[in-house]
Amino acid sequence: EVNKTPRHSVQFDKAMKVGWMSLKHRMNKNQRPRIVAFVGSPLFVPDEQELVRWGRKLRKNNVAVDVVSFGESPASNTPLLQAFVDAVCKDGNSRLLNLPADKCPPGGLSDALFSSPLLRDPSAQPRGAPQPDLSEFGGVNPEIDPELAMALKLSAQEEKDRREQEVQREKAALARSAAAAKAEEGASNANRAPHAGDGGGD
Repeated sequence: EVNKTPRHSVQFDKAMKVGWMSLKHRMNKNQRPRIVAFVGSPLFVPDEQELVRWGRKLRKNNVAVDVVSFGESPASNTPLLQAFVDAVCKDGNSRLLNLPADKCPPGGLSDALFSSPLLRDPSAQPRGAPQPDLSEFGGVNPEIDPELAMALKLSAQEEKDRREQEVQREKAALARSAAAAKAEEGASNANRAPHAGDGGGD
């Protein structure tokens, strides 16, 4: 059930500023600065124009921002997030991915991300050229962004392990249910069987 009275609001503008400060002090200055934001709730932004101005500042500093808007977010945040992404975007390096709850694929966010433009390298080879198999890294070239590629690889492996464990738990639960049913049936048959000496003459 959706919590319509959350205790805290999502402060997207502050999150972007924290992300930018982290990128300014990153160890590897050769990597292209990029922020990936996941938004699943309605946003509280006191000054929308200030957020757009902040987006232009990120653009000026060559920072890309990809926003994944899911759950309750697309219904209320799309115009604001689109304006922010448009302000940041430079040569197509920033995108907004809307995933309403009723449009999210069965595999959840991971499946949606793996098939989305967010994980495609903007400097990828033109169509027709042979493409390397990057499925292991969620479509991200580890030579271009090794940290993101490894994070996606670990995330996919964790999701695979989680699903396998869930399947094993379901199998174990079914086996226990079947064993309990069999034991109950055996006990019932034993109670119905005639005892020795029953049915004898006077």
